Amino acid sequence: MGIDSIINSLKIMSQDSNYKIYVSGSLPINVGFRLKSKAEQDDLKKFDKIKYSLPNDYLTFISQINGAELFTDGKYIQKCKIYSIQETLHWREFLRNSGFYPDWNKLLPIVELQDIGQLILNLGRYESQEDYLLYPDEANKYFRISFTEWLNNYLLTNGSEFWYMNS
Repeated sequence: MGIDSIINSLKIMSQDSNYKIYVSGSLPINVGFRLKSKAEQDDLKKFDKIKYSLPNDYLTFISQINGAELFTDGKYIQKCKIYSIQETLHWREFLRNSGFYPDWNKLLPIVELQDIGQLILNLGRYESQEDYLLYPDEANKYFRISFTEWLNNYLLTNGSEFWYMNS
């Protein structure tokens, strides 16, 4: 499924207030999808300050949906937050100031997964045509898939950590 199809699906799902997911060992849970409006050109131009290319599928997503909360249940913090451009740049600045990431300028945090961590784009690796989506854990492993494939798999598994599932 391409990024445009995923965007269209998210827009439809965000209009359904009774969207249910099934969790093993429990009753179906109502969840919601909160999408922000498309990015303004001025917001997109803020990415020009980054000296690396960004993945086209991510740029397509963020230009159409400038941030989202996926699998919210209305009572607790969202399960997945895809950062807006402003939030992404805020967290990038945080990486720079933290001193923990010597290559902070190559990194772009784009997703917060509740109780798991941040999904980060390594733009240097993207430009070198290497795996570029950094796992949200301390092992510093990379997904072997694109942002589109990651998002599609995350949606298909109802917000589960599909990367830990055995085939």
